[in-house]
Amino acid sequence: MTIIKNLIEQVIDFSKNKNKHASFDGKAFEQFVTIFYSQSKSRDFAHYSAEDLCNFALLSFGFFSNKKPGELKIRICNPTTELNGFDSFSTFVEIVNDDMPFLVDSTVSYLDKQGIKVKNIIHAVIFHLSHL
Repeated sequence: MTIIKNLIEQVIDFSKNKNKHASFDGKAFEQFVTIFYSQSKSRDFAHYSAEDLCNFALLSFGFFSNKKPGELKIRICNPTTELNGFDSFSTFVEIVNDDMPFLVDSTVSYLDKQGIKVKNIIHAVIFHLSHL
């Protein structure tokens, strides 16, 4: 088993024990987590706990879940316990869109030119989740 597959299993296991609202779709979240982290390099997440990675995925899952076809969504947030169920010292830039080649590269380039350091990039390409 690769390191990243093990990490994904840990996140999914952790999510099963986390309190979620009644309408939470655990199967769709498991699919999302698998896609969300599968293209990542394990070294990018070596210093995060399963809880951290679960929180990051839950944050993005909620943002992704209500996207309509053709809609572009952008969010910049600093998670807090009150709003997101966890605190983070990091700022999250989330972009959810239909296929737009080079958007990630252009965004990272822009942030770099502004002097903003990018710590991690998760570029998950999600075509379909069967439960959404």
